[in-house]
Amino acid sequence: MHMTRNAAAVFALALAACSTAAARVAPAGLDAALRKAKDGATVRLIPGETYGATRALSGRVFPQCVTVDATGATISGAWYFGNTGCVVIRGGTWTGGLRFDRSTRVTVQDAAFVGPPNTAASALVLVGVTDAVIDKNTFTGFRMGIASNDSRGLNITNNVGDQLRSDFIQIGRGDDVLIQGNTCKAATVVFGSDHPDCVQFFSSKTDYSSNITVADNVLSGMAQGVFMADGLYRDVKILRNRVDVGMVRGISIVDLAENVVAEDNVVSTPEGAQHQSRFLVPKTAQRCGNSFAAYGGKGGSKDKRCGKARE
Repeated sequence: MHMTRNAAAVFALALAACSTAAARVAPAGLDAALRKAKDGATVRLIPGETYGATRALSGRVFPQCVTVDATGATISGAWYFGNTGCVVIRGGTWTGGLRFDRSTRVTVQDAAFVGPPNTAASALVLVGVTDAVIDKNTFTGFRMGIASNDSRGLNITNNVGDQLRSDFIQIGRGDDVLIQGNTCKAATVVFGSDHPDCVQFFSSKTDYSSNITVADNVLSGMAQGVFMADGLYRDVKILRNRVDVGMVRGISIVDLAENVVAEDNVVSTPEGAQHQSRFLVPKTAQRCGNSFAAYGGKGGSKDKRCGKARE
């Protein structure tokens, strides 16, 4: 699995933080505990307890990561952290959502984001974030799972999105992005007139989003699979994804994208879909081993076989 050097360092710091002494914190003492947290500390929530909203780590940058271990706890209020550095969030059931703005070295791992019915909110929001590891989380019920804008150094791996009502992973203007090993089970009830995308990209029309890899994901449901549109992109790899979705854009990469590599992707259409799901990349793309299946009286397509697999 590819991981940026800085993100790997974040992960190592997170593991080191787990070895420090941890204090259990009741809901009433959460803000105070976070404000007093020192480098490398672990703030451990109490299993079975419910915690409200907090902003208590905003403005704090730690040389050694501070870990909030929420395993077994429920977080019903929204957590917002701005200008924060080196923070690890691990575990917990999140019904209120989590947001980082203008922050660095962020890890969110092993958390369950469970949105209340009919919410318009996103579960995890990253705005202007540099170097984030989002790993082994589950997302259900929210409008969106992971929504990022103007961020770089994102490693979004091994997450599951199930019954979201819009996009599972949405990236607006981002560099050095890895989306790998995720599973998308698209919604059947969508938000308003919106439609769900498993992985959706937007970019600037004047500035490139670059170094993007989407690999080894399993994407399914009445949705679009991987849709990259509305802007400029450079250095894009779409590798070994398995896509079985009921909308036209199984994998669709805008024609303006430069230096696109697409290999060994398989696109099919589930029974009952109104449209054939297709594989669409720029004519200039380096491609091999890709296919989309025939459906509804329309033929499919298959590329020549690839040689050695890329990482």
